[in-house]
Amino acid sequence: MANEYEAISFFMHCGKCLGELPEGMSPKGYAQQQIGITDDGYAIIWCNRHDCFIGKLQLSEPEKDQLKTCSCSECNAKGVVNH
Repeated sequence: MANEYEAISFFMHCGKCLGELPEGMSPKGYAQQQIGITDDGYAIIWCNRHDCFIGKLQLSEPEKDQLKTCSCSECNAKGVVNH
């Protein structure tokens, strides 16, 4: 896991969160984000705090398949079977 973290060159943040970041708190500590995968292969980054779109990344098919790992009841109801 450390190698993956060290390979990161930048992070995506919500501009609204950055604008109201409490003094002494890091963006990582303040963030409330989630990533969702669309059927057409995009990773959508969403700010839960402000209920807004942050960005999207297009995934390759192998990446998309690898990320279908959730086993919650909501995903199961949608037919996510690659666990």
